[in-house]
Amino acid sequence: MNKVITSSSGIRKLEKLRLDWSKAPIFYDTNDVEVAKRIVDITLCHTYLFGSITVPSYGRHIFGSITTPQNDIEGRVLASSLRFITEEICTDNVFEEEGETHAHYFDLRKAYSQVHGNFDAPDQFMNAVAKIGFDQAVQQSELWDDQMIAYAKTLKEVTKDPLATFLITAVSEDSIPEGYKTILRNLNSDNRFDYFRTFMKRHIILDQQRDGHGSVTVDWINHYVGSHTLTEANISAAVEMTVDFIDKRLETYR
Repeated sequence: MNKVITSSSGIRKLEKLRLDWSKAPIFYDTNDVEVAKRIVDITLCHTYLFGSITVPSYGRHIFGSITTPQNDIEGRVLASSLRFITEEICTDNVFEEEGETHAHYFDLRKAYSQVHGNFDAPDQFMNAVAKIGFDQAVQQSELWDDQMIAYAKTLKEVTKDPLATFLITAVSEDSIPEGYKTILRNLNSDNRFDYFRTFMKRHIILDQQRDGHGSVTVDWINHYVGSHTLTEANISAAVEMTVDFIDKRLETYR
């Protein structure tokens, strides 16, 4: 990542928290069926937020940063970023079933149904969002506990800042697949978790392959920092917001 970012005063704490995220203690306990079911529920909420807040904010800030026509070098970075957005929120790249063009939340919804035997909780939540809005719907849903609601609130605030949004997206694309690897090594072998297992395996490939989502999001940060005048205060604030985001994310696993 750009040396202007890596020299920031808060980067060491960010790096430690990033490691903590990928090795959360609950990931090692997923041989227990109830713990594994809870991880599916947690991941369903995380995936909802990623598809409804993080990625749309990422795209909004990318387009908001464009003030001139793109040359070939800028165009390549932008094209990769647009591919990342497409492969997150309107895609068929997990289960690869004909006619799919949706966000990964709906892949996780399918995994939730296999584990719980129904779509009741996620469908009730989505219906409530449509009727009364997200903020009230989470208060009524059995899927969303206080820690997850606090995390969602923090995410909404952090993604108001362009650089913080780019940072949390890059950190997510690095830490999430590492966490999935830990879960996969420990996950109960019951076939109720087969869809969830496939979901995680596909994300590891998508995020960590060459030119995958992880490297694409870092490339955009490098481009953004290199093409915009950012003060040390701007950068430090964005790093601190990213630290707060990870802190709140870790709380959802406790």
